[in-house]
Amino acid sequence: MRNESTAPGDVSRPTLLRELLLALALTAGIGLAAIGVSGGLAAGMGAMFGKTFVSGDTNGITYTPERCADFLSYFPDAGSCEAAATEHHFDEVVSYRVAAAVPGLIVLAAWWLLRRRFVRPGRRALLPGIEPAVGAALFGVAALGLMGTTSARIVFGGSATGAGEFLSGGIVSIVAFEVYALRTWRALALAPAASPQR
Repeated sequence: MRNESTAPGDVSRPTLLRELLLALALTAGIGLAAIGVSGGLAAGMGAMFGKTFVSGDTNGITYTPERCADFLSYFPDAGSCEAAATEHHFDEVVSYRVAAAVPGLIVLAAWWLLRRRFVRPGRRALLPGIEPAVGAALFGVAALGLMGTTSARIVFGGSATGAGEFLSGGIVSIVAFEVYALRTWRALALAPAASPQR
């Protein structure tokens, strides 16, 4: 059976650049979609544990009378400056993140169309494990940072107030890391079978 894998010396610069851009688009699209999912998770946490868990301020944070007036103008029924600030921040955490999913889905749709147009099966310039390995590294770093921030907020802040903002992103990053890590492992495991026969 004829092996159609492209040897390194046969790769043209336009082909390599095209595949690099496609890999970047895939990772960016998944990253934006993951941000959107974290917004949905944050909304669920707010519904289950209260909005203070997601967007409440830690002890020591105060606002000027002018800023309090702004918050209360958006949420006149909140009852206090602190409650209005929590409502305002909660809306930002959820809405901005969910909105990020829209360009993410557009990028993923463009990636799918361009990949079908420009990439032929068995004629890949990039090694199979490169793209998932980069994704695993990026989401792994994000997971460590977000979960570390969550832990620090609880331990040093003395409460879970506002921890959900980071926890929601950390959970999604962990799941994405595991998916990318599994893809990397599979790509590496199948690599010997794809190597040219001698």
